[in-house]
Amino acid sequence: MRIEDVQKALEKWGGYWARQRQGKGMAGVSITEQCCRIMRTGVQISGTAIHFSEMSDSIIVPDDINEVDIAVDKLNAPQKMYLRLKYIGKKRIDNRHIYDAHMILAGLI
Repeated sequence: MRIEDVQKALEKWGGYWARQRQGKGMAGVSITEQCCRIMRTGVQISGTAIHFSEMSDSIIVPDDINEVDIAVDKLNAPQKMYLRLKYIGKKRIDNRHIYDAHMILAGLI
């Protein structure tokens, strides 16, 4: 697969998961991340806008999005983080941080 095709697939993947986060009541910060923050800082913040939806476990993910999910899961942690920041979080990420991920995904998707 060409890098341009990988980028298009990631745009679609990121858009899908960004919409799921906004529209289905999924938390912007995972429970695991909340626990890690508490362990790092020793401070528990109550009253945050963290919502849990019982329906989030029953999401039916389209096949093409699931294919990208499976491929992204095979990347190392920093590569996953940068891809999620760029494509789901819509953050500006320097391409040098995601170049290797694009190259690996080109062989997986």
